[in-house]
Amino acid sequence: KYLVEHMGFNVIAFESGIYDLWKAQEDVKEGANCKQVFRNSLFSMWGKRKEFQSFVTFFENNKGNLPWPVDRGNVYIHFGVENIPGTKLNRKSDGIELAVPKGTSVRSVANGKISYVGDVNGDLTIIVQHGKYFTMYTYLNNATVNVGQEVKAGTVLGKSGVNLDGEGAISFLIYNEKGVALDPESWLKNRR
Repeated sequence: KYLVEHMGFNVIAFESGIYDLWKAQEDVKEGANCKQVFRNSLFSMWGKRKEFQSFVTFFENNKGNLPWPVDRGNVYIHFGVENIPGTKLNRKSDGIELAVPKGTSVRSVANGKISYVGDVNGDLTIIVQHGKYFTMYTYLNNATVNVGQEVKAGTVLGKSGVNLDGEGAISFLIYNEKGVALDPESWLKNRR
């Protein structure tokens, strides 16, 4: 398995053949920065594959209008750097975290193909590929999809679990083909 940095943790990357995992392992053994290897190489092949062009078009055409991965839930961690309430410390997040009751249905925000279903730092995680974009859903309690399965916007991927504090939550992230994290709230419908 190949590790990359995500929100201050090392996480496994996709095992679906989008990057030469042997090359990645060698890069890591040679002391390469995992995050840089991830950003420079991991996504490069997918953005060029014609079979995923309809996913890319759908995703890009719906920027600012994608459905939320859960029907309800308050964002308690936003994308980027923000102050940790009650402290003088800041945290950096590559995505958003939403407070939701455990067992809440988590849905794909766009048409795509399941690239990964498995454990990331002890959390069940699902990654959906939308051509040259990827959405990542973590803190899941279970999964109802399998790697290679095509999904539509609104397809239930699984049920929410709990965050590191044991509270009901999901974490949602968007990456482009270069592994650059994008602000999910700029892609999702305005809830107001």
